[in-house]
Amino acid sequence: MPFLPIPRQSAAWLAVTLGAFAAGRALHLVDEAGLPGADPGNLPATAQSAASGASSKPGAEARHQFSAANASFHSGASSASAPKSGAALEPADIAALGLAYRTATDPLKRRAAFQALLGGLTRENAASIRRELGKLNPDDPDFRDFHFAWGKVAGIAAVMNGVSTDEPDMAPSLAGWAAADPAGAAAWFRNLDLNDPAFAPLIKDRGIPPEQIRAYLARDLVSSLANSDPAAALAIATQRGADGRTIPGLINSIMHQVVLRDGLPDALKWAQNLPESLGSVSYQVSDGKFGTANLRSEAMRTIARTYAKTDPRAAAEWVSTNTTPNTDPGVMRDITTTWAQKSPVDAVTWLERQNNSRSQQESLSAAYSTWAAKDPLPASQHLDAMPPSAARDYAINGFITPIAKEDPQAAVTWAAQIGNASLRESATLRAAQNYFAQDAASAQAWLPTSGLSAQNQATLLAGKH
Repeated sequence: MPFLPIPRQSAAWLAVTLGAFAAGRALHLVDEAGLPGADPGNLPATAQSAASGASSKPGAEARHQFSAANASFHSGASSASAPKSGAALEPADIAALGLAYRTATDPLKRRAAFQALLGGLTRENAASIRRELGKLNPDDPDFRDFHFAWGKVAGIAAVMNGVSTDEPDMAPSLAGWAAADPAGAAAWFRNLDLNDPAFAPLIKDRGIPPEQIRAYLARDLVSSLANSDPAAALAIATQRGADGRTIPGLINSIMHQVVLRDGLPDALKWAQNLPESLGSVSYQVSDGKFGTANLRSEAMRTIARTYAKTDPRAAAEWVSTNTTPNTDPGVMRDITTTWAQKSPVDAVTWLERQNNSRSQQESLSAAYSTWAAKDPLPASQHLDAMPPSAARDYAINGFITPIAKEDPQAAVTWAAQIGNASLRESATLRAAQNYFAQDAASAQAWLPTSGLSAQNQATLLAGKH
């Protein structure tokens, strides 16, 4: 596990753990090898009740894979013979295959050796196989596949092995355990007690904060659970810690797996049908600051962003047809923002034809803000051609956001065209703040003609913007 010396290298460890989004990567080679389920092994006190036992004998197909792979190493890289029927890999077999894996220049032979080692993996020989694999880069799929497979056959014993290593191996092992025994892995995490002495090498010796360990483990766990037990994954995503917050980002991990499993349209339906009773989840706004969002809305937004990258029009049409216009406006806003990055004219034209809902209004603001930041001249020309309407008001509101940073005088001129009095006031004030920051003298001369309330004018003059 990547618990590196504190303080400088702890940040590097966290960066590695945040990359665990792909925890549910399909390990079909292991599945085809007929590996057994999780085995509790040696547990810390807090894990005893959650673990489950399993056989440690490899399947017949795993032995066949070993034989085929071993036969392919006729060049002399390996001289091991296939294990007898019903037997696990012998130490000599493991050593020979490990040598073939480390020295093979042909990637197919290297993978065949790795596959044969996984096929003969047991709770008893896993540590030996890991040593024979040598130094693996944590970004190498073989690294994650091996520890995933170890978790499948050894459960919590594989997870806790990572307490004393310097590699990011605990999380993929937990994901493997969850693939073999979802209920056991989920129960262990829900009852996780990081005050248990078993975790002392991480918390006391390495100085890793407990909440960092919990978040690191949770990401891979929920990604794996999302394939077999989405309800258990959602239960962990909504579990609150001592600080009252959920672990940020877990809903993203879950929905990523649901998309892979069901496809984008069905994943959106799945998210839409999540019950309101699941409540809210936390997300990180900035360093040390967090916000909360409705879990269902956050799930739909996560999928919508992915859908919009592949087919934004289809994503927008689905949301407009299957959701209430004033519900979850962030979903449509995210889709059309992504759409506007690629094809702003298509995005805003589609939005202008929609009903005058909160979703349409927020989406128009976001789309025009994206367009203006990318290419302000055609955005302004398109906006200038729009007839006065509520849609145009919100389009201007979004348009001036990036414009105010570059040309605040133009931004306040545009803001004055907004018909909605409340929206005009807030948009003008926002643009005026940039105006005063860039050219206070000109802004002060403009202020009496701004149409802003006396209170907002006084605030700007006092420099409280």
